[in-house]
Amino acid sequence: FSPPDKRERDMDNALKSLLDALVPTGLLPSDSMTFMRELRATVDDLKRGTVGVHVEPIIAPEDA
Repeated sequence: FSPPDKRERDMDNALKSLLDALVPTGLLPSDSMTFMRELRATVDDLKRGTVGVHVEPIIAPEDA
């Protein structure tokens, strides 16, 4: 996350918006915990007003 200015923002609100956006784009079939097993979020101070997303499939041991 790179907010566009120095105003304080709640991370939980930013994550909710991000997760809700990933489903209609097709990057996630659902934002439920069935599919979201791990989530890492970082914030930088570059003030670009952007979010970078890296989606990685996780293979369950029983599927390997």
